[in-house]
Amino acid sequence: MAKASLFKTSETLLQGYCDLRRDFHLDNNLTKGKGGRKVYLLGRVLNSGNISLMRYSCHDGKREREMLGCVLKIESDWNIKRENEEKLRLQVIKCNELNSDLERTEQAFIPMAKSKAYLIDYILKIGDDAL
Repeated sequence: MAKASLFKTSETLLQGYCDLRRDFHLDNNLTKGKGGRKVYLLGRVLNSGNISLMRYSCHDGKREREMLGCVLKIESDWNIKRENEEKLRLQVIKCNELNSDLERTEQAFIPMAKSKAYLIDYILKIGDDAL
């Protein structure tokens, strides 16, 4: 495995983190319209050279763009690189969660409400049912 390197320019920062340019989106560089992704991340270069992340979604004919207030900084040391990776990881998790929710909604899957049951009550109920 090759040693990871620092991304010292905005272009290498965009390309280095799964290509956050407008023509591609995160998650294995799947192009728009392919792979069924409905929620994904895009990056925009700021005047400072840092990258501002935004969440882009498209479903039911509506397109939404949400600015996340999350900025990937030009990497001058390994601490900044770790911070960027963590910020990006958290945003990818959120996008995956939102995408899963949209897929469930489209399939008319409605999860049952979770109840706060106590374990002892459950065990007593199972015991009574067994007798």
